[in-house]
Amino acid sequence: MIEALTTLHGTDAWKEALVTNGWTDAFETGDAFETFLQEQDARVESTLTELGLV
Repeated sequence: MIEALTTLHGTDAWKEALVTNGWTDAFETGDAFETFLQEQDARVESTLTELGLV
């Protein structure tokens, strides 16, 4: 799966989609992606706690 997404990420079609849709390229794999997920999990948990939902 990672290989397929990495290949897709390198295509001209993907680069065009980024521009067309005004997307920011935030593609990550490995340790960087794991860190991103951990940070997002902490942010969501903090927000839910502030709202009294957790």
